[in-house]
Amino acid sequence: ESSAIVRGLLRCRYTEEAWEVLEDELSLPLEGWVAFSSVSKHDMGDASTKSTNEEDLLHEENTRRQLEVRDRLIHRARSIASIASRHFYEDEPGAGMNAMKKLNEMGKIVNEAGLTSEEIGMPWERIVKGAAMCESKRRSGKWEDENSSEDPSTWPCNIVYSVLDAMISFPPENRDVTFEALCNALVRRTVFVTGAVDMKGCPEADRGEVAFIGRSNVGKSSLVNMLTNRKSLAFT
Repeated sequence: ESSAIVRGLLRCRYTEEAWEVLEDELSLPLEGWVAFSSVSKHDMGDASTKSTNEEDLLHEENTRRQLEVRDRLIHRARSIASIASRHFYEDEPGAGMNAMKKLNEMGKIVNEAGLTSEEIGMPWERIVKGAAMCESKRRSGKWEDENSSEDPSTWPCNIVYSVLDAMISFPPENRDVTFEALCNALVRRTVFVTGAVDMKGCPEADRGEVAFIGRSNVGKSSLVNMLTNRKSLAFT
């Protein structure tokens, strides 16, 4: 119900009110609370007097608390995702990246609760595309005006990195459409530098590197060309 209220407020463009509902109704559990949210026998009295029925009640209460925490985390993550998406698609990247920080902060607890990407159902593809749209406008000089409410000097070199940081903190989601959106957003220009038959002929290692290893004619070049969105960057 609370997440539905948040979505309704966003549709009416009441973003601040949406945040207030989120923090009040779907607040983040304290660190470690997920692991220690079970009820002990001490909470229910003297352990020596416990009957089988009371043990069942104890188990049911532990289960209820765990499900409650998991449900709150799921709805909180989805609500923040909606807020972030709204900001990115309304050309408010600063607020969108702040929402991504909130998601990044809850990643540890989400993993601690044992949630899977399927259970959470995060719309990463949509968020990535929204952030990429803002990045494109940023490179066109949209927020360079000194009177702008946005401050690009505090942003990462690519707005999409804020989304990627949040994605990394959450349970992994292996969806081709999400990876494709990331590739299209982060890879802007690719250039063939050189070919080498030994390590001495390789370019200077001044940045991160990725190696594709496999037998002849298994599709290494095709994979590179697909990732870089080029038809003949790599060849056999």
